[in-house]
Formats: sequence, C-alpha cells, structure tokens
Amino acid sequence: QQRQKVEYESVYNIYRNVEAHEEQEFLAQKEVAAAIESYLKKNAPQAVRAAQSLFRKRKSTILQGGSDEGSVNLSTLTLRGVQKHFAERWKKDPNDQLDQALVNNLLAKAYEIVLKEVPCAVVNYQIPKEEDNRLIIVGDTHGQLEDVFWMFYKYGSPTPKNVFIFNGDICDRGPNGVEIWLLLLAYKIACPECIFFNRGNHEDPLMNERSQECGGGFARECRTKYGQDILAQFHHLFDALPLVYIVNKRLMIVHGGLFRTDSVNLPQLARLQHRRPCPEVPRTNEEYAVFDALWSDPRVARGRGVSKRGGDCMAFGPDVSKGFLDRNRLDMIVRSHEVPADGRGFQVWHDSRVVTIFSASNYCGTMNNYGGVMILKPNLEFEVFEHWAPELEELRRLEAETASATQAVATRLEGLKAQEDGFRNRKRKESVDSIGKDVVKKVKELIVERKEDLFWFYETHDHDNTHHVSATIFWQGLRDSLGEFAEQNFQHIQRLVAPETEVSTDGGSSVDYHHFLGRFQVQLKGLVGRREFGRQVVVSVFQAILRADLPLREMFALFDRNCSGTVTFDEFREVLQSFDLGLSRRQLAPFFRALLRSSADKSVNIVEFFSRFDVIYGGHLHDNDEPWIREVLQGLGKLWLHSDNSDQEDNSARDLLEHFEQADVNGNGTLSLAEFVTAVQPWCKALQEQGVPREYLTPEKLDQVARAVDVSGEGTINYLEWVDAFQAVETRGACGRSGAVSDFGDLGDSILMVLYRHMAAVRRGLQYFDPKATGIVSAAEFKMALTALASALAKPDPPYSDSQVHVLMTQLIEKGYNDDDELNYHDVLDAFAIVDSGPGEL
Repeated sequence: QQRQKVEYESVYNIYRNVEAHEEQEFLAQKEVAAAIESYLKKNAPQAVRAAQSLFRKRKSTILQGGSDEGSVNLSTLTLRGVQKHFAERWKKDPNDQLDQALVNNLLAKAYEIVLKEVPCAVVNYQIPKEEDNRLIIVGDTHGQLEDVFWMFYKYGSPTPKNVFIFNGDICDRGPNGVEIWLLLLAYKIACPECIFFNRGNHEDPLMNERSQECGGGFARECRTKYGQDILAQFHHLFDALPLVYIVNKRLMIVHGGLFRTDSVNLPQLARLQHRRPCPEVPRTNEEYAVFDALWSDPRVARGRGVSKRGGDCMAFGPDVSKGFLDRNRLDMIVRSHEVPADGRGFQVWHDSRVVTIFSASNYCGTMNNYGGVMILKPNLEFEVFEHWAPELEELRRLEAETASATQAVATRLEGLKAQEDGFRNRKRKESVDSIGKDVVKKVKELIVERKEDLFWFYETHDHDNTHHVSATIFWQGLRDSLGEFAEQNFQHIQRLVAPETEVSTDGGSSVDYHHFLGRFQVQLKGLVGRREFGRQVVVSVFQAILRADLPLREMFALFDRNCSGTVTFDEFREVLQSFDLGLSRRQLAPFFRALLRSSADKSVNIVEFFSRFDVIYGGHLHDNDEPWIREVLQGLGKLWLHSDNSDQEDNSARDLLEHFEQADVNGNGTLSLAEFVTAVQPWCKALQEQGVPREYLTPEKLDQVARAVDVSGEGTINYLEWVDAFQAVETRGACGRSGAVSDFGDLGDSILMVLYRHMAAVRRGLQYFDPKATGIVSAAEFKMALTALASALAKPDPPYSDSQVHVLMTQLIEKGYNDDDELNYHDVLDAFAIVDSGPGEL
C-alpha cells in the first residue's frame, strides 16, 4: 500500500505539472482570442457585423430543431426508451452515431427545458421529503462514457426518486463527450425532474477548440461526428446552464469555488448575466464572479491568493469559505474541478465545509484515481461513494450476470468494490506508462517552443563549435528554459536525451544538442513541411537582397562593416533589419545558424558567407531556363571549380570570387553582359571538349546565357547572381550533405509554433468569416486572421511578418494563391502536430 501511495503521488505530481502548463496556456490564449476579435472588429467591421447578425439568426433557426423527428419520437420518450435507444446502443459501440435529425431535435428540446428551469445563475432545488428520495452529485466526467454507465449501474440510473446533478466538465479530454451529453439530455427530455446540470470551465467554446492533448477536444469530436451546427447548439446550451445549485437552502453546488471579494453573495449571483460564454478577459466584478465560479480552487492557507493554475485564477482559504457560508446561511460547498491529490474520488477541505467530488476514474487513462459521487438524503445526510469504471465489455458481462440492473444498491456495493479493486490493479502499470507518454509529448512541445533559447544557451558553452556540451551543461539549459517541469520529470526527459548522449574515455558524458533540438519539429501534416516553409521564407529574403543589385565591394562592405574579412551575427542582424525583410529579432538567430552553419556568437569568412547564399536560394535560373543554358553553365562550373571532395568546398568559394574579379575588367564590382561573354570565350574550346555543342557557344548564345544569369534584369550581373549561376552547379550537393539545409526547419518552427499554440484563438477569429459554419474561408480572410494573431502578440516583437504569412499561404494553396482562393480552415488547423524525427517512438 505504501508503494502504491508513493507511486500515485509521483504520477499525480507529474500530471498536475502537465495540466498546469496546459491551463496557463489556455488562460493566456483567452486574452489572445479577445485581441484577435478586437482586431477584426476594427479592420473588418462589415464582415464581423454581418457574421454576428447571421449568428443570431442561425441560433434562432438551429435551436428550433427540424421538422424531421429522426429515428426516435422525443415527444413520447420514456426512461425505458432512453435505455433502449441510447444507453444499450452505446454500451455496445460508444461511437455508433445517431441520425442527424435526432441529434438536432434532442438538443433543441433540451435547450427549451433548460431555459425554463434556469431563469438565473442560481437554481434552488429541494429534495422531496420522502425517505427513499436521494440526490446524487456527480463531478467531472470529461468524456469518459464508461464512468457514466458504471455510475448508473452501481447507483441506479436517473429516476424521479434517484436524481442526478452533473457538476460541469462533462466533455473534453475524453473521447465520448458527445455521447455522454446526448445520453444525459435524453434523460432530461424523458424526465426533466430526474437530472440537472451545472456549468463547468470546460463548457466553454474556446476551451473546446483546444486539442484533446491540451485539455480540449470536444469541438473536434463534435464536428467530426455531427458537424459545426450541432457544436453550435451545444455551445448555446452551455451558455444557458446555471453556475450554482442551492440544495435545501443549505448546501451549495458550484463547479470551481468561491470569489475574490467578500461582497459576492447569493442574491448578487442570482442577478448575474449568466447566458454568455465565460469571460475571456474578466474586467468587471460581475465577470470575475462568473470566472471564479468556474475556475477557483480551495487552498490550505488562509485568505486568497493566485491558484496553481496561474493567470487570473484565484485560490481561497478556510477563512474565506467560513465567511461566505456564514454570510449566506449555508452549511457546505460541494465543488469539482480538480483531481483529488491522494487518488480518491473526493477530497475534504476547510474543516469539512468544502468537499471536492471528481467522478472520472483513472482520469485520461493515466491517473489511476478513483471516481466519486456524493449521495444526499432529504435531511442532507450524505455519503461519498467511490468507483473504478471497467471497460464497457466488462460492464456488459456484469449486467448479464445481474438479475436486474435496478436491484437495491446496498446488496451489490460490497461485491462491486472488490471487482473495482481488481480492475484498478490491472490498469495500474498501463496508467503509469500513459502518464509518461503525456509528459514526453509535453516536453517535445516545450522544446520546440523554446528552441531558440536552448540553442543560444548551448552555443555560448560550445566554444569549439562541436555541437556538443557536457551533460551537466545540457541539463542546466533545460532547467533554465523549462523550469521546474524539467527537474520534476527528469526520468522521462532522460529517455528522450539518451540517443544523443555520448560517453567519453574519461567517463564523462556529452550531449549532441544540435541533433537533439533538431529532432523536434512543428509540421502541418499532409499540407506543408516546416523545412520547406522555412526555406521559402529565406528565399524571399534573398530575393530582396538580390534585387538590390549591389556591386561587389559595396556588397562585401554592407555585411562586413569593420572590414575584418568576416561577418558576425551582429553585423548580419543589423543589415537584415535595415533591409526590413520581415524577419523578427527571434528569427534572425536560426536564420544565421542555418545559413552559415555557425552559432550566433561565431563569425564566418566573408567569401564563404556569400557562397552560402545559393544553398538555400536554390538556383533560380537552373530551375527556369532552357536546358542548353544549364549545360553551358554546368560545363563552366566544372572548369572553374575544381572541388572533387568536400574538404575543398572553401576553395571553390574563393575560386568563384577570383573568376568574378578577373571578369570585372573595369573594376566597378559588377559585370556587364559583354564582360561576361568576354570572360567565357577563352573557355569555349575546353567546353567543347567536355561535350558542349559548338552552336551553344557563339557570341549570340553566350549573350543569352549572360541574360539568364542576370536574374534582376538590370543589364548587369552582381556577385550574388554569379554565385547563383555557378555555386549551385558544383557545391549544392556538398552543402546539403553537411546538414545545413535541414536547419532551415528551425526558422519554420519559430513561425509555425506560434500558430500551433494559438490555433484555437485563430479558429475562433475565422468563424467570423464563416457564419454559415461551412469550414471554408477565402485566402484573404485566412491571411487576415493570421495578421490579427501577429497583432495580438506584437509586443515586444511581432512573431512573424506579412511576407511570411504570404509564404505560408503559397504553401497551403499550391496553385499560387489569390485572395479569392478558398481553403478549409479546420483541415489546416487540425493538421498542426509536434513530431520527433528521432529513433522510434520514445
């Protein structure tokens, strides 16, 4: 038992660290979503107003339901019918879909009932006085359908004498939030007085839009199963749910907890405007009261303070609980919202005045915790029961063995408890393994997000540019960047690091940080690779420099300000910022590192600097001009660049410079077309010996070659155009072997990671351009949403530029996009993923 207790505490602490990161990200994202909405209202006011008007009309339409009842007549639905048409169906196959008309009408009828039952944020409920009546309070279920069915099996399904209140967070995280909601709403329609719902922080549109791995998932689940209109119906229902139930005038049920000021009381809560989404950025006392009811937590210390969830979340102490209860003449608060710290299904706080009930057993398949419910009698005597839900197949077997699923609960509880312990023991190792995978997934995400900080730290300690640092320095960098998360999850992170760790002869160990950080990437699966996106961003930069058409000395002096013969990162950064090429300050470091295979604290020879341009630029003319021109240039490259092995790569760069200076007869730093032809003519005989046809080498043909090399079309050839013409022929392969090109994925990561983190907020903004919920927007609208995100995150430095948005759009719409082109934004945003190119699935 002691070993199991220690094991659970370890798993719980790891999970809380992961969940805390997710919730802090979500709370920050709510502010970003609000900023995007403000941007769109300012810059696309007509579209936003039209969308809001259509939203209101659509709400009226979809909440009326349809003329087609669907496969079940809801007007005559009974409790037995709920069992037959819904419960039994989903016990056999939890993903078996209902027909669309039935789901539509189910939500519409349930919404009508809730509107009548919940006129304000506080609902008073009286347990009927007959002794056999009881009220069962259920905490978070989070899409775990097995727990709902098991609770109905163990404690009885909803009836007028066996009433349930679900205290929020019914969906998200688990795979079957839709089925749980539809089942519960079917019970609500069949018997309105049998079941009630409180609102939780996950009955929230923006939270639902987050991925399942990051605490959401309901929006994607619902869209996949039934479409956007059904999701909209759910969100209207969520907005209508109450915040508080008061039972028998003495017990308060709330999802989160109490409030940040003592002035909040029950009459004030009853007057709140509750039919609205949770405030994204609370500003008024009323908004904070709604927010706190959904998000606050109890704490051991007295008074109030910042919750472990971070952001605006508040924690309240025992004195706050006592004061609120005394002022409002209440005895107890029952809340949910968090997994109890000791693996139980409940947790008692504040001298038994506050009780947490959490009903999702083995939460997310990782926590190995019990679920719990509170069962109240009419006199408010209560018991807390715990459970461990088995797989649905096991539940069906037990039901088959039970003579009647409605037998008295007391005759079965003792036997069920022993079976639940068996289920839990069999799942323990699987749960521990699962939490390890969740931690590793979160670590990968954090590494991509903070990759530049990690590169900077390691490069400052990598004095010999070996791409290795000692294990001690490596872990110091992770701790500095990832904080306590790295320290607390050392063992799980160590599994990721192992392939890059080398043991030296003196017994010490080092880590190839360059390869380690390069493994973790953001991808838009099936749409655009981060490496190609990064490369295209750089291409746009080089094209801008190329168009400047500078003479040789001016170009060298531009980057080598102190005439040292080398280019430093500071010089590089200063020039690119003066060019206004659309690279943010954070993007310049991966750009410099990838281009020159050098860290930001190193310098590179000026000749090598320019020879590297073409590695990424990709040989403009070789992709677009006639084959015979490429043949002539390839022959010249073989004659002028005698680098048959990789260790002569630097000499080939100097050879290019030497031939350029020889061709520049008048010494003005650029070549006229005539100078180019004159420089090539002495090599014509050697070209013919290589097999280049004589007819390709006439003065007229050589003039065509010169014009092809002149990419800018200015009538002169600058040094970059010269490099592009010849470096591409001989050295692109060698440079590619060095691994430099792959580093441009880091530049793509720095941009794509911003979109990955805030895709729920972006999706929210795009819905203003898609009021009919088709999932389709124009390229111009998608681009505006990305621009709005950049504006929301602009302080102190925009995360990406307009030109980079343009590059991303050209990657998403392969035909070479126009503003009127359309794309499915759900497909695009759902394609974001963090991937690990390391050895296998670690």
